[in-house]
Amino acid sequence: MVSATTMTPLVTIDQIHPVKVSFNLPQDDLPLIQARQKSKGLTVHVAQQGPRGAQLEAPVNFTSNAVNNVSGTIELRSTFANDDDALVPGQLVNVTVQLDDIPNALVVPREAVNVGPDGRYVFVVADGKVVEKPVRVLFDDGASAAVTGDLESGEQVVTDGQLRLVPGAKVLVEGAKPALSGGAARGGKRGKKGGKAS
Repeated sequence: MVSATTMTPLVTIDQIHPVKVSFNLPQDDLPLIQARQKSKGLTVHVAQQGPRGAQLEAPVNFTSNAVNNVSGTIELRSTFANDDDALVPGQLVNVTVQLDDIPNALVVPREAVNVGPDGRYVFVVADGKVVEKPVRVLFDDGASAAVTGDLESGEQVVTDGQLRLVPGAKVLVEGAKPALSGGAARGGKRGKKGGKAS
């Protein structure tokens, strides 16, 4: 930075080769972050915007040693070579980092999971009536939830109108959304919408 007698800089020089991408994750994820770094290492995926946007990836090479007391988050950074100038300083980008693997996860739509006085549960349709089944959420990506509990693969879960239901109530199945099994849920975490390139 070059400055004259005033406080306004004459020139600002930004480094673009490489570029660092900074993002924050909740402090509750710190055990997962540390375990993943020790076992496989953390990799950051940055989705470029636009119709021809590519998926960029780089390892996490910095984890803050302090939690932000205001936001309750911890900062992580990755360094991208940026040879194609895809990232520019100050740009906001969507960042995803995988913290865990859940093999053979049972996955349901997020809206199927309800919270009651005894914990989380789903309503399952059996013979035209609903049955309440307790579940534990292993991971929630905002659209789907990986769960464990009494739920079986292939069972139909209720995703709409749960507030009007009680166990044993009759229901009309309009668009069946069965619980799915067999895949590995990716325990990814989306950083603060927009990690920031610098």
